Amino acid sequence: MEEIRAAAHFCIGRAVGFAGLAISVIMVACAFDFTMSLKMGVVLTLAMTTVLFWNFQTAHSKKPERSEVWIVLPVENRPKNEASREVFRRVMAETYLFYTVRVFSFSLLMLVLWAGFALASYITGEKIGLT
Repeated sequence: MEEIRAAAHFCIGRAVGFAGLAISVIMVACAFDFTMSLKMGVVLTLAMTTVLFWNFQTAHSKKPERSEVWIVLPVENRPKNEASREVFRRVMAETYLFYTVRVFSFSLLMLVLWAGFALASYITGEKIGLT
């Protein structure tokens, strides 16, 4: 079971990392206006949270053979009977939930930062950014 968990964290963590990289590139592209950059980050991380939560909800109904984790696992560690496939599905659901909670927490942090920058921009009357 630990081999499945390690492979699931590797595959899902890599996907979340690449999505985070794409989100950060978009945020850097909008760095001329910090409030807009943070707002884009909040929206995109909430979209990623939605995708991860949907994967968490549907993990119990997916075939293990159709996942990347199945490909990464060595042949001897792949589930062979229905009980081990259920363990595989449960581990996948737990891993998706693990990353869902962390991405949602990060989006809440960016929401607080966005509110702070928006309030500071409103109080000063100036756009806060790199310009």
